[in-house]
Amino acid sequence: MSREVTFFKGKTMFLCWRAYGRQNSCLLCFSTTSLTTPKPQPNLCWFKLGRSHPYTSRADRSMYHAVSYGTMLHLQATATLEPSDLEAATRQIKHAVKVCLTKRRKGKFTDNFSKSTAKAKTAFYASYTEDEAHAELCYAESLLQWVFLAVLQDEKLVTLIKSSLKLRECYKCYRTCWKIYKNKKWADGPSRAAFECGVFMGVGAFNLLLSLLPSKVLSLLEIVGFSGKKDLGLQLLHEGRKIEHGVRDPLCALIILVYDLYATQMTGDTCLDDSKFYSD
Repeated sequence: MSREVTFFKGKTMFLCWRAYGRQNSCLLCFSTTSLTTPKPQPNLCWFKLGRSHPYTSRADRSMYHAVSYGTMLHLQATATLEPSDLEAATRQIKHAVKVCLTKRRKGKFTDNFSKSTAKAKTAFYASYTEDEAHAELCYAESLLQWVFLAVLQDEKLVTLIKSSLKLRECYKCYRTCWKIYKNKKWADGPSRAAFECGVFMGVGAFNLLLSLLPSKVLSLLEIVGFSGKKDLGLQLLHEGRKIEHGVRDPLCALIILVYDLYATQMTGDTCLDDSKFYSD
């Protein structure tokens, strides 16, 4: 897979994500000609992957193929909001969750005793294998996308409660990934880069999105362990997009772009003019 992400400072911004298999498989292009206009016009181009394509056929057994294919369908469903696209994306994300669960570390009763002291906690998170660490990360990503798709399809109270429980589980998984990132010694450089970028994207996106909530709601969420710091979220996302071979670096850039195009229209703030975020 090869990717290309390009940012232009000033009035224009362009983000492009290309993925290649044995043949040209997909092209995702999200752009705006002018960020100074009252309503910037996004342009989304999508070429679907067929189920017979080698890339999607591996999604039945490969964790990363399953999650990345689900992410592509999720982006398409979010752009079109067509019921058929939403159902297809949800179906693939649920499958990705099942694939991740087969590779994720199984919880044990003795895990609580393994984290009884600071030294024991460090050893516990350092003992994760690379496959287990990536499975935890992919599981968190799949849960997060599942929550978004569920809310888009159904706004009933029961759905919102179930989504809230999944969101909390997702947040706990990202906290686990953060501790793994801090304590584990990686033997493989590209594997570490991919994991680090994924952690930055997840933790950064959580902080950025939660920071948009009203202050009273955010104060209640912080009591139960959530964090909603906008500056931290933007910093992690920008660090994630700069990681070479990070796999998720285009998604870090896409989150920043969508935030600045739409979320800042409500808050009246912007992150594009802050030079510290764009100093490579």
